[in-house]
Amino acid sequence: MNVAALARVLASGLSLAVAVVGAEPVSLPAPACATSDARATQVCLDTLESGGNAFDAAVAAAAMLAVVDPQAAGLGGGSFWLLHRARDDRDVFIDGREQAPAVIDATSPPRFAGAIPGTPAALARVASVYTSRPLTRLLQPAIQTARTGSPVSPALAAALTATPPSSWAARKLLQPGGRSLTAGQGLTQADLAMTLEALARDGRRGFYEGAVADHLLKAVSVAGGQWRDADLRLYRAAEREVVDVDYRGYRLTLPALPSTGGVSVGLLFGQLEVGDWLDDGSSRAATQWQAAWRRARAEADALGDPDARRPPLVDLLSRAHLRALAAGATPPAAPMLRHDLSGASVVVLDRAGNQVAATFTLGHAFGSGFLVPATGVFINDALADFAPATASGTANRLAAQRRPLSPMTPLFAAGPRGLLVTGVAGGAMPGADAAQLVDDWLNGRATSPAAALIDWNPATRSVRAQDAAAR
Repeated sequence: MNVAALARVLASGLSLAVAVVGAEPVSLPAPACATSDARATQVCLDTLESGGNAFDAAVAAAAMLAVVDPQAAGLGGGSFWLLHRARDDRDVFIDGREQAPAVIDATSPPRFAGAIPGTPAALARVASVYTSRPLTRLLQPAIQTARTGSPVSPALAAALTATPPSSWAARKLLQPGGRSLTAGQGLTQADLAMTLEALARDGRRGFYEGAVADHLLKAVSVAGGQWRDADLRLYRAAEREVVDVDYRGYRLTLPALPSTGGVSVGLLFGQLEVGDWLDDGSSRAATQWQAAWRRARAEADALGDPDARRPPLVDLLSRAHLRALAAGATPPAAPMLRHDLSGASVVVLDRAGNQVAATFTLGHAFGSGFLVPATGVFINDALADFAPATASGTANRLAAQRRPLSPMTPLFAAGPRGLLVTGVAGGAMPGADAAQLVDDWLNGRATSPAAALIDWNPATRSVRAQDAAAR
């Protein structure tokens, strides 16, 4: 949350809860972490307790998730990182979304659905700018776990059971000898350990150049993909501005495009704010909520890669547009996603008030199901997230070097009740789930157990951290 937002909260006579985030001399009673796996959460806490900041802890936890939940948070996928740096009250969105290669046939569905991975570049970007420790130290717990092995998680076992026969690569890795690995059985990933070592040693270049890149290019070519050396070498995680939305004394901080989840949540609560929506639990209120969500999602789904066409977010979130949107026709219910996203998340809050909400996915569990030999990396299926080339009413059409839209929704919410740090990546409608989570939190209702979150209540000086199983 930035200084201007804090000033508005204080001027309105609201609780000082928000003001103490990142301000002296008040500090949090304890740092907090929540992730999609207890082992990642422990690494996160260990990093904080040994003097690391929230960004250190998030990077270490994300690397561990790539090992223990590779079906959801592997290095071959994409991620969104929402960061708040307390010392300068800066909010930033790190966009690690996958990207289409430069050579692509946009007139027909791609033979190989894998796009250039974004998570390794995002990890390296956060580490190069925001962490206090080098990647060589932060990735060591994940490297050691991959090399020596760890028990298969229930989420990984369930994903393996549901993996279709066509996903032969996943079955080859996770069912040695033809036997299905079950929860609790040990899994070693020596190849993944070496890939993580290259990333730790050389940063972004350790994944997108050199031996790892050579393995990626060779394997993807055999699988029918059209990746080129320059696609990997030139990929960068993008640092973007956030979307800020005021709602009844609260400030929601959300990712901008290519997160349709963040934009949709902003448009939803913007409509509810200008329309004086009454959350009285009635069927009428529920109908109004659903209608506002449909309008918000339709607006967001019409957008596309912000690097290809600068989105008019300032205009879309203006009060004039929100009033017009709220008064407009309600579109029919949007179709569900092609499948439930398999996602994972990391949320962190340290004593200084630094915050991280990060979300990860490969798309479907194990992404395309293709495992790159000698790397331990599963490749995403993000090219399937583009609209067909013939689709009308959307800018999210497949094209060279474009990033597809994604519903993943990391977010911060701050105001009279305190601070919420959370992220929703998996399921059929992550954006809608994130919006419902925020509304429940604002109204003091029980929040979904499916979401990793941190809830700081300044009135009681308590911090509640809730892990969530990867999906």
